Amino acid sequence: MTEQSIINGKIDQAYRSGINNDDLLSIQEDDFQDMESLIRITYDTTQAFVAETTFISRPTFGPEISYLVGGADADLIIDQTLIDIKVNSSLSFQSYPWHQLLTYYILGQLTPGYTTQISRLAVWNPRYDVMMYIEIQDIMQILNFDTFVGEFIRILELFHANHENDPMTNRCLDIIKTMWE
Repeated sequence: MTEQSIINGKIDQAYRSGINNDDLLSIQEDDFQDMESLIRITYDTTQAFVAETTFISRPTFGPEISYLVGGADADLIIDQTLIDIKVNSSLSFQSYPWHQLLTYYILGQLTPGYTTQISRLAVWNPRYDVMMYIEIQDIMQILNFDTFVGEFIRILELFHANHENDPMTNRCLDIIKTMWE
């Protein structure tokens, strides 16, 4: 399982980055030991990953919004918590995972028929066995969410402006604008 996880991680990274890696099937001893350590920590933390009602691994969003953002899948939804797993070598606050989680939350809001309720966002770093949370309602208190999502949609429109004659792009934009109105 450890070796396959490392290879799958390399394949996923190559696919997402578009960079061809000739070294996909080789496994360094350091990587193997690191993965074994992360697996042990994860097994010791299993209670944090027990769902009462909902467990979704690699949740995706509707085809319209996924088309507009070039595809998107999160790591986990457990009950009403959207979790991103970040294995960082240093324990420090980084804003990127929170931006990513907030974007996933917005994608869910703009997906027709998306019924999974999300009430908090979380980042888990298995290297340090640390899970950080923020409640969606706390975000709503400091952020004008309607304006923020409106700007998100406007940015998508600007990004796709050179595809104004593409019926698929126009259809997808119309669907997400209708969802938000």
